[in-house]
Amino acid sequence: MVRLALGVSYDGSPWRGWQSQPHGQTVQDHFQEAVRQ
Repeated sequence: MVRLALGVSYDGSPWRGWQSQPHGQTVQDHFQEAVRQ
């Protein structure tokens, strides 16, 4: 198993929080998509 530690900072104004939500863009959704690629 590979383990990674990442430091993340962001301007949260265009997002609807960190955790994935049913409506709206979240940091988690975009982060997971980037990792998948």
